[in-house]
Amino acid sequence: MDKKFAPVKNVKGGAVIYWHVDDLDKTIEKFVSENAVLIEEPVERGHDFVTAILEDPFGNTIGLMYNPHYKEIINK
Repeated sequence: MDKKFAPVKNVKGGAVIYWHVDDLDKTIEKFVSENAVLIEEPVERGHDFVTAILEDPFGNTIGLMYNPHYKEIINK
């Protein structure tokens, strides 16, 4: 395991489940417009794999990610 995948310190609870989205920036904008709080700005993890973490108005932690590898698999 690489340290760059270590849990974010200010996230409540344990593991963060990440949901793949096609447009990370637009999805973050949508969540924030619905009163979610961005906890971790988008982080480039390598090979265009990017993650971000938000907290919704109910206190749930939401991980978002964009990974071009997933899109390649889906489009085959």
